[in-house]
Amino acid sequence: MTPDSDDLSSTFVPHSSQGYYPIRKSPGRRMSFELPHVHAGGPSYAAKRWDTDASEALEVIETISPSDDGVKRSFQIDMKDLVGDAVGNMSISPSYRDVVLAARKGLFIIDLRAPLEVPRFLPQGGTWDVADVQWNPHPAGIKYIVSTSSEKLLIWNLMLSGKTSIEHVLHSHYRAITDINWHTQDPDIVVSTGVDSWLWAWDLRTTNKPVMGFCAFNAGGTQVKWNRQDGHILASSHMNEVLIWDRRKGSVPIQRIKAHNAKIYGIDWAHNSSREIVTCSLDKTVKVWDVHVLSGERDSMRYPFDMHTLKPQQCMHEPRTVIHTSYPVWRARDLPFGNGILSLPQRGENALELWTRGPGDPEPKSPVEVFEGHTDTVKEFVWRRGDHGQWHSSNVDRWLT
Repeated sequence: MTPDSDDLSSTFVPHSSQGYYPIRKSPGRRMSFELPHVHAGGPSYAAKRWDTDASEALEVIETISPSDDGVKRSFQIDMKDLVGDAVGNMSISPSYRDVVLAARKGLFIIDLRAPLEVPRFLPQGGTWDVADVQWNPHPAGIKYIVSTSSEKLLIWNLMLSGKTSIEHVLHSHYRAITDINWHTQDPDIVVSTGVDSWLWAWDLRTTNKPVMGFCAFNAGGTQVKWNRQDGHILASSHMNEVLIWDRRKGSVPIQRIKAHNAKIYGIDWAHNSSREIVTCSLDKTVKVWDVHVLSGERDSMRYPFDMHTLKPQQCMHEPRTVIHTSYPVWRARDLPFGNGILSLPQRGENALELWTRGPGDPEPKSPVEVFEGHTDTVKEFVWRRGDHGQWHSSNVDRWLT
């Protein structure tokens, strides 16, 4: 059969080597599901970030690790002909080899080792913008990707053959979903939050109904994140507050932190501590909180409720670190190595900034590194393990670099 080079809907079939091979295009293009490689000197990481003008292309800038004196190099690949659709979000596979780009009409999977090849396309045919897409971060669940379609969750199975790769459509929200997050320890559990202020957790082994549901009973949710160290704890952001939940303690949050003076758009648990969480807001600040240390009279982890109103304690927390930026902050995330935070502007700036954090510098005055060169507002970034101690960053304005 002659390959049709203009058809992006070519499908992949499962292979005994746990890879994927295209039927109709690019015999050399292969989806690699091998486990991440770890160098003897320890893991290295990478960041990928992209702009909202995704209909043209993806840009990647490659930065060599600090051990190489911060020397930067880049390559560019025009993505307009490869994707040709406005991309809503991005995620990376557990093997760090493939990225998934989510658009209204479906998912595009790009092999970072062969980025010029036609990407695998998984059609959806939806009419809603994709609020978020996340590849299952566990090697055991590498075949699963979750994306949003208004108030529904779509569970994609890359091993399925046929007209669609959507295995489950999960529906409990009654308003649009704003964020999703795979469990950090259980590859079968995913949680979502939405404009309706609810949090719903699903187990892929039993999808007839959610396994857990929480409601903030106030403003809609903007982010939800499982604790990386404690699988029972998760956090959600609602307007200018962060709620800490324990799935063992019923449907009431165990802590309520009034973290900012404006709407929170990003939260992220620390990689090496179950106590610390990073928050960022439109008030132009990034803060790090220790959820176990309160300035109130009682520890809310022991006494989570007001004895008179039975409402969760709203104790006066004091952040461990406060970073003041010149822009409203869209995302701020803990570095998976060292003690640092990478911040992403919501508007006004196109550069990402790397900040140090720690008890020795509770209010850093300036970033230790600024990643410039983007021509539009960056919307998302992900970390990637690189080869030879390198780490990379990418944005979607015009090119894959």
